[in-house]
Amino acid sequence: MYGVLVVSVDDTEDNDELLMGKQQLGYLKAYSGIMPRPQYGGSNINKEKNDNRFVPLVYDGFTKSTTTTSSSVDDDGDHQRFDYENEQESLKSLTKEIEEFENCPKRLEDQKQLKDMEIELYNQLLEAKKEQKVNKRNRKQRRDQFRQKLIAIIEQQQQRYSNNSNRNNNKNENNYNNDTNSKDLHKYFLENDQGYRLLEDQLVEESTCDQRQFKTIKRDVQNKLVEITK
Repeated sequence: MYGVLVVSVDDTEDNDELLMGKQQLGYLKAYSGIMPRPQYGGSNINKEKNDNRFVPLVYDGFTKSTTTTSSSVDDDGDHQRFDYENEQESLKSLTKEIEEFENCPKRLEDQKQLKDMEIELYNQLLEAKKEQKVNKRNRKQRRDQFRQKLIAIIEQQQQRYSNNSNRNNNKNENNYNNDTNSKDLHKYFLENDQGYRLLEDQLVEESTCDQRQFKTIKRDVQNKLVEITK
């Protein structure tokens, strides 16, 4: 960032001249940060010319160091100068080594194999989840089908006794009508039909087994992912 400061040079004791606007004007120009190249105001062989252009640097990182260390403290406790150019070359060398390592054919091949293994494990987990959902839908379908059979039997019984004088009493005894919702039907058949209770016990057991199996697969996949990413 560059900055210019306009200043007034007051070298006269005559207040009249100041009031008439005859005081001298000057300016200071400076920059923050480090100039990377001499042509932009950084370090320059002609030190005087450089100082005439900008406010002198508090610290010139491009000045050659008399030591090979980055930044150290001598016996007197004074900090020795940081050799920017030498350290920059060291950083470039390290950057080059990193780039060579990142672009190593064997490393790229290992990364590809790792990615393929991760995709395979995630697909295995997704397939297990899909199977769990399919089994859940099948259980619901079996429950609904069995419930519809029971409903059909009750409706046939109601139709058979529709002309009976005890029709209303019979209906109240069954505690069932066509407007009963699915939740109430489920409760009603659990309380009044042994076959429905046996089926429900079997479906609950299958659901528990599915959940246990999915958790096992999920745990195995997570462990394998941790193992291959070490």
